[in-house]
Amino acid sequence: MSRLLVDRICKIIIEKGKHDIAWSILGSTISTAVSYGTHELIEKCLLTYPGIIWHRIGGCYLFLAAIKQRQERVYNLVYQMSRHKIFAAVESHDGENALHMAAKLAPSHRLNVVTGAALQMQRELQWFQVSFNISEFLV
Repeated sequence: MSRLLVDRICKIIIEKGKHDIAWSILGSTISTAVSYGTHELIEKCLLTYPGIIWHRIGGCYLFLAAIKQRQERVYNLVYQMSRHKIFAAVESHDGENALHMAAKLAPSHRLNVVTGAALQMQRELQWFQVSFNISEFLV
């Protein structure tokens, strides 16, 4: 039922044909979806309005926001859908790139997904390694 609702809302937004409306509604939708890791909703928004991938979420583009929030499904979705490595070089409003985001401590609601300091550190190291591997393509 919720998938039908999302489909209908996206269809109505696109039928309106106004960039500002689509940018505002879909932008706030993906902002919330990144925080909760709702990759299906983000996928539908991107398929409906591909330009929304450049919407800034808290000063970061979708790709960086996924790293910052440690949402691996959103990260994988954006990485697979983009078909290019440009996002690894993209910087946030304060000049930070994917490596900077991955090097910072995860938000507590994501860090507490695994218990124990060693497992948390292992998970954080995995994020950094993935971000580093992507950055190597740019050099």
